Amino acid sequence: MRIRYSRWDGTQKLDALDADDLLAAMSDDLLADGDPWRALRRLFHRGAPRPDGRPMPGLGELLQRLRGQRQQRLDRYDLGSALDERASSAASPRRPSAPRSSRASTASRPTPRA
Repeated sequence: MRIRYSRWDGTQKLDALDADDLLAAMSDDLLADGDPWRALRRLFHRGAPRPDGRPMPGLGELLQRLRGQRQQRLDRYDLGSALDERASSAASPRRPSAPRSSRASTASRPTPRA
């Protein structure tokens, strides 16, 4: 599935949710504790039915989907093995560096002035 994002130009169709639909979805929570902010927060987390009957996912479901997609990509590209190889090569003892040539060591020393 490919999703394409574009700048809003007014031609996109959004599902119409009006205040009556939102209040109907929040009504049980509003009657239970009377706090509209808490009811709205629960609505965002749980989701609500759309006017056409399809469910509108809540933030909890969207986060669960994102976690699943993230895990699929981690499994697909297996980035962990590349990091493990890098860590094991960094942990292995290093070989001593090659000795410098005598010419390179004398070239770096300052020459005495007379």
